[in-house]
Amino acid sequence: MTERIEATVRVRGDAEARNAFRRRANAQLAAEFPEIRCRELHDRDQLDWRLACDRGVPFPPFVEASAAHPGLECIVEWREPEGGVVRRARLAAGRLEWEGDSHAPATPDGGAAAASVLASRDGELRHAMVMERSRGTETWLGYLATAERHAFFLCEAAQRSVAFSEGLDPEWCWRATVAADGAEIEALAAPEAMSDHVAERLHDVAERFAAEWMWFDAAPEAETAIERHRYAQYGFPVRPANLQSRKLKRVLVEDVSGLRLDPPEPAAAAAALVLAAWAALQRR
Repeated sequence: MTERIEATVRVRGDAEARNAFRRRANAQLAAEFPEIRCRELHDRDQLDWRLACDRGVPFPPFVEASAAHPGLECIVEWREPEGGVVRRARLAAGRLEWEGDSHAPATPDGGAAAASVLASRDGELRHAMVMERSRGTETWLGYLATAERHAFFLCEAAQRSVAFSEGLDPEWCWRATVAADGAEIEALAAPEAMSDHVAERLHDVAERFAAEWMWFDAAPEAETAIERHRYAQYGFPVRPANLQSRKLKRVLVEDVSGLRLDPPEPAAAAAALVLAAWAALQRR
């Protein structure tokens, strides 16, 4: 049985805007998440929801209410069932930003992880990316996947340079330079081998991220039966790599580009460089 998640949602700001936020969030919670047990402990200074969730924190009602009332600050806190890790997210003007915690995945140099995810409205994985910054530097290591292709990457943000592996091979095969008007990418004449330490770290990061966010058509049907059933219910085609349905429905936020999760700064700036370089690689 899935362990229940206890989440707290607190909203501060103008009293009239808070009242409108409350009405909007409660209406969507009742309509789309009727199974969630909810206690309201609001006071004169803030809104305060206590949620008991069996299938993940229901972000969309609060994200949409935040977009409608951009002057309010919304903080969501919950404890992960596995490992007891306390997570914290901030909503402002309809943007969902994960905030770090002492248990966040660490790089070899002790940095923290950030994720960037984009899907189309029919569930197609446009990109799923996890990246970790080496502490005290502008260097980011990570893993990037689309519905058809995946790779490790090394982003030197200060130099606006990004290197990619070919699949999950432990060597850098492509290098891109990103300018304001696009990126230029070239195949390295002699691929550069990763150190064993970096290769092991990247494989670990990719495996953990994929286990949390993704499922694959090549996996045995017995292991993916629930996801296949949910995709069929939603009318989504199954592709070689797919996002878990609970992430699509309960974590990603809809906007004009599709369903997305954006990382906070400075990861957002580095992610933009990686995606610009990746777009150039897809044209090769």
